[in-house]
Amino acid sequence: MKYMHGVARGKRAESSKKMRWRSTRPRSQQLASGDEFRYAGIVSIQELETAITRLSKEELATFSRWFEEYTADEWDRQIEADIRAGRFDAAGKRAKADYEAGRCTPL
Repeated sequence: MKYMHGVARGKRAESSKKMRWRSTRPRSQQLASGDEFRYAGIVSIQELETAITRLSKEELATFSRWFEEYTADEWDRQIEADIRAGRFDAAGKRAKADYEAGRCTPL
């Protein structure tokens, strides 16, 4: 990966469903823009909002797709961490008990 003026040129990784970007920086420091990653560093929410309002329609569509994927990935990681930590064990036991007691209806 080459760095030029705070911009890293990423390489796309082909997957069976979609294109994904790879970067050596933590996701919290990445901001997708077209064909490159820009590292936000310390940027206020107001600065991000202003930058987003200045994007072209095409850039906004690209950013929106990236951000949607990013939030979905974050959600998945959090759910997986909660499962590993046993945070859903009690709810699972209650659901199993309700099913075995006949307190469930088919969907």
